[in-house]
Amino acid sequence: MNKFFDIERHKNKVALIDEFKGQLTYADLVKIGSQLYPDKKKSYIKNLIFILCKNNFETITGYITFLKKEFTVLLLSANISHKNLKKLILIYKPNYVYGEKEKVKLLKKKVTKTIGSYALTSFRFKNNTKLNSNLSILLQTSGTTGSPQLVRHSYKNIIFSSNAISNYLKIKTNDRVITTLPMNYTYGLSIINSHLLKGSSIILTDHSILTRNFWEIFEKHKATTFGGVPYTFEILDKLKFEKMKLTNLRYVTQAGGKLNDHLIKKFNNIGKKNSFKFFVMYGQTEATSRMSYLNPKYNLTKLGSIGKPIRGGAFLLVNEKGKKINRPGVKGELIYKGKNVCMGYAEKRKDLARGDDKFSVLKTGDLATFDKDRFYYIAGRKKRFIKFFGHRVNLEDIEKTIHKYNFQCVCSGNENKINFYIKTKNISLENKIKDIIKNEFSFIRDNFKIILIDDFKRNEIGKIIYHKYH
Repeated sequence: MNKFFDIERHKNKVALIDEFKGQLTYADLVKIGSQLYPDKKKSYIKNLIFILCKNNFETITGYITFLKKEFTVLLLSANISHKNLKKLILIYKPNYVYGEKEKVKLLKKKVTKTIGSYALTSFRFKNNTKLNSNLSILLQTSGTTGSPQLVRHSYKNIIFSSNAISNYLKIKTNDRVITTLPMNYTYGLSIINSHLLKGSSIILTDHSILTRNFWEIFEKHKATTFGGVPYTFEILDKLKFEKMKLTNLRYVTQAGGKLNDHLIKKFNNIGKKNSFKFFVMYGQTEATSRMSYLNPKYNLTKLGSIGKPIRGGAFLLVNEKGKKINRPGVKGELIYKGKNVCMGYAEKRKDLARGDDKFSVLKTGDLATFDKDRFYYIAGRKKRFIKFFGHRVNLEDIEKTIHKYNFQCVCSGNENKINFYIKTKNISLENKIKDIIKNEFSFIRDNFKIILIDDFKRNEIGKIIYHKYH
């Protein structure tokens, strides 16, 4: 039995709606995919394939085809630089690279197959380490960079996660999800996987939500759902989302970081007014995207909560000594247990032969609390603590305090000084910000520095790149 989704059973249901190619059924995907591997004999060689992802039919067709052949795919951004792509090729020694023809031709290898604007090219490396038979998908956690660290997912991880997500969202065959996130990003990929599993339709576009084209495609093809990260909803708020008439919208999902309470309230209320549900969720790449969700009926009464674990998953908190926390309101590291936890990491080709290092347990690195009803709340990251004059300081707590004064802020620092990067173009506000910092934290002037910036450095999905601030 094939380890990936049995999409053939969906047959003539519409799988993809592409603004250039029109509608493609699930049967079409199988047929077109056969052009990449026309032979029907099962291959006993497990290949590694790099896919340079865009939100188009070529990418998804290749993705499905290769996984159904039980090959291992590394999903990379189509925007990855040639330098970083070559770096990863030398480290991981793939059998194939599949991407836009122009980018693939730069690799100066023979093109073996083509589909639409995409081409498949092959590589031959001597003495390659064999791949683990359960290894399905490799994902980066750093966007378009050439970082060699990858997260290793098994077939079991993907199937378990997709089933859990499609069940709690009650995804239907007639749902139509529109792409708002890169496919090589774990959250964007999980949206695609959960809809493929249910035989739903995926409206493919790389247009930004800031463009008129995106919303024209949204309405033309009657999208019923979309997902976003916090930055997505900050943009939608500026676009006056509440005034948009999206007649077919059934539910909206949010993950990829903590959304501020004001926007949770606002989108929850917009949803109630316009008959769609607003789901707040929590996940990480290492857990195949999602570990928990908040039932929309608790959006206001449990404001700011990440909810409860997905079906089949479990949370627990541990203190600094590793002991389990049993009392509500006590902060500890969040540990997750579930079959969607990855096999582990890879930094070189030999790591792709390894088995499961995690054993379904993930130390999230997030600090959290739970309330009397066992709803969980994220309280910050372990890594964002610093020792400041001998005291343990949470940079996220400082940022939240500044945010209360309507200033967007990123903090960094060391034992002697904390840097406040404030997003504002108004230089005259600097003295006001100084007073806020002094009053709130009792810092003396020599212990902090204010840097005014036009905007934060973000990755391709809008997340702030914290390590850029020192």
